[in-house]
Amino acid sequence: MTDKDEQLKAFRQALDRKERAAAEAAQAHAAHDGPPPGETGHPQAGHSPRETGGGKEKMTADKWNQ
Repeated sequence: MTDKDEQLKAFRQALDRKERAAAEAAQAHAAHDGPPPGETGHPQAGHSPRETGGGKEKMTADKWNQ
């Protein structure tokens, strides 16, 4: 085997390990997720006064952060 073949083999093994680790991490993360949005009793995104832009006049940063 040439050096390039050995390097490619080592790279493939490292890539396979990385893929397995990523798949395991994704499964572990999915198992710890909470309930779907809307079932928590909290308002959905888009219902915040800051998100709706309800102010009709110009608002300075100082007023916004109060």
